[in-house]
Amino acid sequence: GMVALGHTHSTLAERAFSENLGITDGRLSVLALAPRSIISYLWFILRLLWPKKISLSQLPLSLGLIQSDRIFLEAPRGTEYLLDGKPVHATEIEFRVLEQRLRLLPGPALLPRQDGRKSSDRETVRLNHIPVDEAARSLTGRKLPLFTHAGEEDYRELFVTLRDNATASSTFQVLMVLSVLLALTGLYANSAPVIIGAMVLAPLMSPVVSLAMGLARTEPGMIQGSLRTLAIGVVWGLACGIVLAWIMPLEIPTAEMEARMSPTLLDLMVAVVSGIAGAYAHAKEDIAKGLAGVAIAVALVPPLSVAGIGLGWADWGMAGGALLLLITNLVGIALAGSATFLVLGFAPFKRARTGLGVTLLIMGVISAPLYIAFERMVEKDWILEQIKEQIPAGELELAGIPVSVHDIRVTLSEPHLVRVVLSSPQRLDKTHVDELKSLISERIERPVLLEAQLNIRR
Repeated sequence: GMVALGHTHSTLAERAFSENLGITDGRLSVLALAPRSIISYLWFILRLLWPKKISLSQLPLSLGLIQSDRIFLEAPRGTEYLLDGKPVHATEIEFRVLEQRLRLLPGPALLPRQDGRKSSDRETVRLNHIPVDEAARSLTGRKLPLFTHAGEEDYRELFVTLRDNATASSTFQVLMVLSVLLALTGLYANSAPVIIGAMVLAPLMSPVVSLAMGLARTEPGMIQGSLRTLAIGVVWGLACGIVLAWIMPLEIPTAEMEARMSPTLLDLMVAVVSGIAGAYAHAKEDIAKGLAGVAIAVALVPPLSVAGIGLGWADWGMAGGALLLLITNLVGIALAGSATFLVLGFAPFKRARTGLGVTLLIMGVISAPLYIAFERMVEKDWILEQIKEQIPAGELELAGIPVSVHDIRVTLSEPHLVRVVLSSPQRLDKTHVDELKSLISERIERPVLLEAQLNIRR
């Protein structure tokens, strides 16, 4: 629609702009509103209500400005407007500013401001936010979509890049092997910086983002190519992990390995945020794609490496937990990336419905064990909190002897296993351990198995 701005502040549109329109500049000011979606229209309404004024030189999206002494509008299908309060239908409307047709005796409010600025007689046309040509024709006569649809020129180059990323090139395979070997070294050395280096090096972000676009647009070729590339990368990762596990004379999981063996809903949240970051960075050329690559690789390379180690050690629990984390992150990243491309307008919802539905189904299946693991984590945290409240400042008296309690750990089982370290200047025995066990059991209202390390502090 089009709105002519008056020289008062009686309407919301007139009050929203920072510049005052001069009554003596001899120009008509018209705003052209052309939202591409319902979301962009609602965003424009919120912008009008925002306390900060809108500058005519920096118009928000969906808004254009025309300032001229003559404006001609043509509507092939005709349009309705009011003339002296009566509805009129016309296919052509012309607005013209006529000079010296009215003589006024202005008051102070209408006198030209003496601020050193001169009125411009040039036309102002700012329509870079208004859809034209093919984009305008695609929106004419149709209901506005919920999200903005990107034009072909907006994603042509992106599609070419994503199709190339969906292929398992020799460069991809070399980087995959190197990143997994680096991650394996960091896992065995229990070194977080080395693992982070492997995350930066990993090329897995490229096929995952391509898979997200393929799901959003239901492109079978892109989906198959991305899945094939991911499968090759996973095979390389598992093979390297198995071989190194056979060679390395270490068979005790480190803390970094154990951190990837028990996935929860928090890991799914990490995957979702990573998927949004990866898709958004690829859609926006002014954002460094490497930043999103780090965010996505952080959720894929370490669990893949741990799964390979577990298979090499024949530790099926370790391998299963790491593979569950890997699948969780792959599905979460793909789903979040697809939804992000959908919101950015790279695919209509009807086209993306099938791919998103299948991904949601898979996510629902894997969310069940993640939810159970998350509940167990919450229960463990609650037990630890109750024990620490029972032992303020880590000090208490057991059978009349001051005891320091520290390094408390809980393992959920039947009954729950609580491990503690007790330190005292005097000798501790079974009596003190039994009293502490009773205190903990009464606090959490369930039986526990207490394993205590007794130290004498001198």
